This record gives sequence, C-alpha cells and structure tokens, in this order.
Amino acid sequence: MMAEHFKETEYIIGDCAYAPRAFMVSTFKNPVGRAMNPDDESFNMTLSKPRVTSGNTIGILKGRFPFLCLIRMRLTGKKTFKKSFDMLRFA
Repeated sequence: MMAEHFKETEYIIGDCAYAPRAFMVSTFKNPVGRAMNPDDESFNMTLSKPRVTSGNTIGILKGRFPFLCLIRMRLTGKKTFKKSFDMLRFA
C-alpha cells in the first residue's frame, strides 16, 4: 500500500518508536545500560536535522493556520487522503 505513495527513492523519516521498513528510515534506539555505537549516534544526529526542520515547519504552519490543529485523521488510503485535501481546500 505504501508503495502507491512513495517512489523507490522516497522515505519517511521517523524516530525510534517506528520500526524500519522499506519506506521508513528510523533512528537507532539507545541500548539500556550501554553507550550507543558511534556510527549509530552519528546516523541519528544526521537524521535529526530534517526531523527538527519538519517539526518546526509544522509548528509554524499550525501557528499561522490554527484550523490545522483540528485535523485529526489517520490516512489509510485514497479515500482518507481525499477527505483531508477536501478539509484543507474548504477551510
């Protein structure tokens, strides 16, 4: 299903709560009671920049357009994508 929305070279960047998948690049979890592998820590730092930028952008948009805070919807397919676009178009 996600292959319908993403090209082979497109990914979602997530935090460690999400499992890595074909379309999801997620950060490494910090091992309990041990130091994180330096390569994993470097990878997490590299991923953090676009994640912070994305989060800040969403915050700015929600500040400028407060109705965006009211949209709570799980996007599960074409029907829900269309519904979310319709909500934005008529807001």
